[in-house]
Amino acid sequence: MRLSANQRRIAVLLTLGCAHQSCFALSPIDGIAEAFLQLLVLVGALFMIGGASVSRSRLKGALVGAGIFVALFVALAIWLLTLAWRAQTPDDEATRARRERTQKSAALAETYLQAVCAKDRIRYAEATATKAEGLRIDVDLKQTLHFDDAPPAEEETPETLEGRRRFGDRSAAELRRTRFESPLFWIRRAEASEVLRKSDFAFVESSTASSRDVVRHDREASDPVGEGSTSSGALRSARFILTIRDVSSLEDRKHWVARGDIQLADRASGKVVARYQGFVANRAPHAWAKDWPWEFASPCPGIERAHLDEDGRFDAVNYFFEQVVRSP
Repeated sequence: MRLSANQRRIAVLLTLGCAHQSCFALSPIDGIAEAFLQLLVLVGALFMIGGASVSRSRLKGALVGAGIFVALFVALAIWLLTLAWRAQTPDDEATRARRERTQKSAALAETYLQAVCAKDRIRYAEATATKAEGLRIDVDLKQTLHFDDAPPAEEETPETLEGRRRFGDRSAAELRRTRFESPLFWIRRAEASEVLRKSDFAFVESSTASSRDVVRHDREASDPVGEGSTSSGALRSARFILTIRDVSSLEDRKHWVARGDIQLADRASGKVVARYQGFVANRAPHAWAKDWPWEFASPCPGIERAHLDEDGRFDAVNYFFEQVVRSP
């Protein structure tokens, strides 16, 4: 069966397209190699389409040119596959070194976490009449830790530099800040609307981050967990105050563990009616430079681990009001 000129053009284009996609599927090509390959395919396609439309007397020359093109195409594919094979070993070594480094830090943290949770974890509560009362949140969103004798940043190694380049890991300086300066993620979850939703208080109020204004969320409002109402100056009507602090010791942080303290107190008497002191171990301290420090950390073994949100973060505030605070 003889094909028309248009049919031959279509057949050549389909063949080149399949070869082009197969080569890209088999090789991690980028940059100059990708541009060169695309240019070669384009030139070859134009050449072969032109050869497919010439007369029979010139077809032999076109086939010779097509053969040369195919040979170049195959040679380029072999070269790219060779580069991919050579790059496979360093990639595996970098991945393995990163995984081993993370596993070592995680094992150190988990061992220390279990010991300190068994010894120093605090869960205390009295019966409190919270349903008809108000709550004031006292959280320092700008809290940072400072240890005079904290060790300096570790020196960068080829493995850590490769981890930064390929995976976006934290630099040595960022790693030190995360380890010895960054507070727990708990304090970022203590928003008035969230506390109102998780507790039984009639209203919850908190200071804004940029001023002394107070934002109040009232359970009786039409939108209790919306933006809330704002007033200038402190509102003195709330009976209770909720404080959340990072109270980590240097030894905690050396083991990639952070210590948090949540207290519910009567504002008038200062008496603490509920308290939780807990710990979290950093799961992957070297990784995820774009995440909040200590955002993804494992809490103490036990019921705390049933209070992870949909993203795997420990919701300490929710745990506090569900498992520690008791109503009469």
